[in-house]
Amino acid sequence: MKLIQAVIRPSALNTLRAALTAMGIGGLSIADSAACEWTPGDEQPGVIHHDVFQPNMRIELAVVDGDLERAIEAISDAVRGEKLQDGKIFVVNLAQARRIRTGETDDKAI
Repeated sequence: MKLIQAVIRPSALNTLRAALTAMGIGGLSIADSAACEWTPGDEQPGVIHHDVFQPNMRIELAVVDGDLERAIEAISDAVRGEKLQDGKIFVVNLAQARRIRTGETDDKAI
């Protein structure tokens, strides 16, 4: 099992949800976030100005190993806008999952 964390532009959320739903993934967590990305050539590297934080959404979803690559491609295709700060995707190993209501574990819980 893997946990996918992605930081995306808020305007891409509905497209992303539709893409994940089309591949049979219906559950994800969404949180507001802000991103600041330093790019080479900035006048003052390492200095963070409050006006450079861009509003973003952070999504998290758990997938079985067999769905990982398809999910990553669906996220990439749905949010790619060919400009800076389209987002980032992180993948983390997920040791265990448990659905609180039913007690289902691991693959059955996601």
